[in-house]
Amino acid sequence: MATPTFTYFDSEKRRVLEDKEDASRKGSIDAPIIELVKYINKQEDYYTTSSCSGRIIVFSENTRTGKEGTLWLLTSHETVSIDNVLSVLKDKDIPISCYTYYKFEPFVLHVSCRTLEHAQAILRIAISSGFKNSGISVSKKNKIILSVRSTQTLQSPVAFDGKLIVAEQVCQCVCYSKLGQSPCTIV
Repeated sequence: MATPTFTYFDSEKRRVLEDKEDASRKGSIDAPIIELVKYINKQEDYYTTSSCSGRIIVFSENTRTGKEGTLWLLTSHETVSIDNVLSVLKDKDIPISCYTYYKFEPFVLHVSCRTLEHAQAILRIAISSGFKNSGISVSKKNKIILSVRSTQTLQSPVAFDGKLIVAEQVCQCVCYSKLGQSPCTIV
């Protein structure tokens, strides 16, 4: 069986890197990983397709309507303090019957690779660096994407109807617990 090779790699890389628009909702590469993304994109056999340095989200979700009733209260790619979370709970008009959640999403990086061997080389580095949830996917057209991900995720309810349901000390510990660990363990 032939080893997958992405036949249109060079033209696709040129197209992606020449496109000045960042497709993310934020609209730009996260500052903590911009140098890593630039470094990868300068390599002949790789380019990034998406990335996130890790983020903290605070959101309320109506218990009756689910995702349709989601209210995004805070999104940050930097550590947030307990004061940030508490002020969001006080300043926002949170509907009745809503749980408010604190969520940490870890660093993620998607890299298009010229060959399966190129992807496997980076995968070995990622896994040995602690990104245990990393893997490779190959499309029908042999596009090879390496996903670098960790298992460090956290989601916890912190309030109901705008009032804390956990002690402030627990909320403070959660706020500082993960984000500083995530972005560039691989570098």
